[in-house]
Amino acid sequence: MSKLTWQEREFDSIVDFGFGKVVLRKQASKKGVIRYLAHIENNEGKKFASFDFGSELENREIVEDWASALIGELDQNTDDQTGLERQFQTLDYCKTLLPSDAPLSYFQRIDNVKEWLRQRRIEKRSPDNKLGLKLFFFNIFDPLPSQTYSLHWKQLVDEDGIFADSPHGKIVIRPIPESQQIVPRSPYEIVAKFRIYICHPSGATFECWLKQPIDIETAKKDAIEVLRELDDPTITEEYQLHLEYFFNLLGHLLPDDANLVHHSGLESMATDIINFLI
Repeated sequence: MSKLTWQEREFDSIVDFGFGKVVLRKQASKKGVIRYLAHIENNEGKKFASFDFGSELENREIVEDWASALIGELDQNTDDQTGLERQFQTLDYCKTLLPSDAPLSYFQRIDNVKEWLRQRRIEKRSPDNKLGLKLFFFNIFDPLPSQTYSLHWKQLVDEDGIFADSPHGKIVIRPIPESQQIVPRSPYEIVAKFRIYICHPSGATFECWLKQPIDIETAKKDAIEVLRELDDPTITEEYQLHLEYFFNLLGHLLPDDANLVHHSGLESMATDIINFLI
């Protein structure tokens, strides 16, 4: 199903975002060969990006997926302050979509991302001083008080594994099939036999592959550590995977009729921050 509202014209189908348009044009050659050409243009009609989808176009979702990766760049292709305000609009909108009983760290993480973007864009610190900039972002955010977790584990109904409810969603421990376990390179190498997942009600899933539990009790202890890590909204290298998961979670919270700019904006912000951290 199409995610956007298309305006039908004689030869074109258009999605107007206010600051720019996605145009899908059906064009026939003199020999009658049909081609589907798409482009993104700004309000002055200047093309920002274009793509030739050829003669076969099964549905417009393909065009929308292409546009979603680029429309956010057009949105940010403006003066610094306007671009920053638009990013904040997306984050503030996402904050309204968080359930009222969501962990406090989710709201704090959004505020931290906004501060990160503000410092990164407005202060224009030297890219040659990456370490100093990382320390700056680490120091401006105060950690939240750590939570105490006492999980009540239950058996999964239709598959092998256990789960427990948590403020972050269902936390699941599944055994790794022996055929998928990494063959140890030496007798001393630790081989993970369980994998931990966070399954958020929004549909977002976090695979905690950095944890390498070798038995079920270790997996339970690691699961609590994962929850505590998710409670920390600090933007540092240590939590870059948690941040990536959080942006994915926000994307899942967006309703079907949400402006494509919000999806693209989240992807752009996540890429910018994570690339900076790694």
